[in-house]
Amino acid sequence: MRGDRSDLLVFIDLGFILLVRFLLVSDTSQKENVALPSDKEEEQQNQTQTGVTYEVQFNANLDFLVLNLREQVVICFASGVEEFTSCISPLTESASQPVFVLSPYGRANVQQLVSLLDLCKRSEWRCTVN
Repeated sequence: MRGDRSDLLVFIDLGFILLVRFLLVSDTSQKENVALPSDKEEEQQNQTQTGVTYEVQFNANLDFLVLNLREQVVICFASGVEEFTSCISPLTESASQPVFVLSPYGRANVQQLVSLLDLCKRSEWRCTVN
C-alpha cells in the first residue's frame, strides 16, 4: 500500500514539473504583433510613422495586384511569388517604410496567407492582413 502511494506522488510531481515547464516555455515564446483593421488609432499612428501603404491582393493561383492606397494607382500585376518580390523590391528600398496590406480574395487559403507573412518577416517588410 505504501509503495502505491509513493508512485502516485512521483507521478503527481512529474506532472506538476511538466506543467510548469510548459507554462514557462509558452510564456517566453515570441509573439507576432499584427495590427487589426478595426484598430483605427493604431492604423493612424502607423500611417504617420510610415511612408506609403500598399494593398497586395492575391488569389489561389498566387496572382498579385499591388495598389498604392493613397493615390489609388495600380503599381504592378505579378504572376507568382518571384515576380511579386521583384515588383515590390524597389518600393522597399525607398527611405520611407512602406506597409503592405495583404488582402486574399477568391479561393486564396490560409496557408498562402501564412506563407506571405513568413516572406514579409524574412524580408523585413511591414505587412498586415486585411
